[in-house]
Amino acid sequence: FILIMLLLPLAFFESVTGYNIVHALLGNSPPPGIGERWGMTRAYGPFDHPILYGVFCASSLALVFYVLGRGRFTLKTARRVGIVFAATFFSLSAGPFTTLFVQCALTAWDFVTRRIPYRWWILFGLFVAAYITIDVLSTRSPVRVFATYFTFSGHTAYDRIGDWTWGMVNIRQNPMFGIGLNDWVREPWMSASLDSFWVVQAMRYGVPAFLLQAAALLLLCFSVGRRRFRDRRLKAYRNGWLIAIVALIIAGSSAHFWNALYCLVIFLQGSGVWLLTVKERRPVRPASATQAPSHSRS
Repeated sequence: FILIMLLLPLAFFESVTGYNIVHALLGNSPPPGIGERWGMTRAYGPFDHPILYGVFCASSLALVFYVLGRGRFTLKTARRVGIVFAATFFSLSAGPFTTLFVQCALTAWDFVTRRIPYRWWILFGLFVAAYITIDVLSTRSPVRVFATYFTFSGHTAYDRIGDWTWGMVNIRQNPMFGIGLNDWVREPWMSASLDSFWVVQAMRYGVPAFLLQAAALLLLCFSVGRRRFRDRRLKAYRNGWLIAIVALIIAGSSAHFWNALYCLVIFLQGSGVWLLTVKERRPVRPASATQAPSHSRS
């Protein structure tokens, strides 16, 4: 959160003027311009792309609320959340905005349904029902519908759909070991970048490698989610970590993680393992007035 707070004024300056102070101080060449949105430059910050900077900021929202704020709606927590929103805004990217939206939606569901049993399974069922409903009623596939409404423009949605379509072609042609670091097959007019972390994993390393990585992550999420805590602080930590990871999983469908952000994503995945083994502190029972304190010096 401190890093995001320090980056906020730099991202604001970059978005308004188009000048990246961080890259200039590090002696790097200015980042390439990739167009403006809403009359502002998309901020890179210290990263290689505005999407990476935006996901870096957005991924902290649930952790800021549940860990720093202990899951309580206070003025201090609201200010912190506002800083995360503001810092993410200057990336002007749909992927980070989706990451924020997912975390807000899951947090709202957590508070509204806190007394309902099996509430997360209910949410999963509602999502499946919505997917089937869109598939039945719409002339387009649900993936195309989501891509249309969760991107800035129809052009961006078309690019995402092309990435997924041709990524799957490469996966079907090289299912076991992937294409490695070779170039991927695509239309001549398409960019060399593929904006989907999960598709890239399967395309580059093969389906078995993708399944092992996904299984490890899902197993960790289910194991942490099934852990029952009496301590409200540990409950808040668990909820914040799970919501942040789920948001990153969804963001990975429309954004690729590489370099520094990839390290952060893997670090955040591993940072929740301690919740599987942490031992809660038992409340100390006060000794009765008639009982003589034994070993009081110790």
